[in-house]
Amino acid sequence: MKRASRIGRAGGLAIALGTGAWLASVPWSAAADPDSSWLDLIGAATPAASDSSGLDIAVSYNGKEVLDIGSGATANSGTGDLAIAYGDGATADAGYGSTGGGLSLVGSGDSAFADGTGSTAIAGGGNDDYATASNGGTADSGFLSEGGISSTGGSDDIASASGAGSTADAFGQSFNTATASDGGTADSGFFYEPGHLFDGGIGDYASASGDGSTAVAGFGNSDLAYVNGVDSTALAGGFNSITDTAGSNDIAEAFGDDYTANASTGSNLFDIEPSVFAAAADGAATAVPADDLGLSALGLDGLAPGLDSLLGLF
Repeated sequence: MKRASRIGRAGGLAIALGTGAWLASVPWSAAADPDSSWLDLIGAATPAASDSSGLDIAVSYNGKEVLDIGSGATANSGTGDLAIAYGDGATADAGYGSTGGGLSLVGSGDSAFADGTGSTAIAGGGNDDYATASNGGTADSGFLSEGGISSTGGSDDIASASGAGSTADAFGQSFNTATASDGGTADSGFFYEPGHLFDGGIGDYASASGDGSTAVAGFGNSDLAYVNGVDSTALAGGFNSITDTAGSNDIAEAFGDDYTANASTGSNLFDIEPSVFAAAADGAATAVPADDLGLSALGLDGLAPGLDSLLGLF
């Protein structure tokens, strides 16, 4: 995953350079600032106040404004960070600023890309974090600021959100990934309850696609939560208040509308909805051990048609 994050940053810089070459064909006046080596490098300069191109683009690299076209896009970066924003109201911050609670978001090697009106991508608070937002989505990586609680320090986290109302938060200890689309919410590497934040997850993955969908993976390690549907929820990992432990190696997946998959009460659990197993006598779905897919306890009579194709995924 370390390699992937580096590829993302290198690719982002290539985008910035390519964008600059394309923008060079748009007429505007050159910047008067004699220290314009970056502007010369990308083949573009700061536009005049009267620029009528209709573009809103901002690029910031290594704490320096590289490009600022129009007045609608905002990009800020810290030392060694890259931020690119495109579109009216688009915001990209990488290794820059602070959380709502006043914690510093300064980091190193962070990248943030916001593409589209109202898109917001913020990466920072740790090192080598990556956030990308498009079409009005919001992506935060390397930190969390929610419900009056702020925390920072996540590293090598990746957050991606696409679509208005989509929110992705990747924050924990390291290597957490959150992906949200079509109005979904994905949280990876942490577990949040009103007034309480449990973080420190490593290698957690959460993906939510669908209006009102929610996927939460963390704050244990190697948890996976996946949702594809409207108003469905998947919880993997989490915090067990009875044993005072974090769940790890859990899998929760919900396919379709109005389902809830819950594998957040311990470790090595999985819950897939709609269930591929026959329902219990009381109609309740219970998470079962993931190490043997629960087959040892269920017996062959409890298997639903199509199980063979499911097992082929593991």
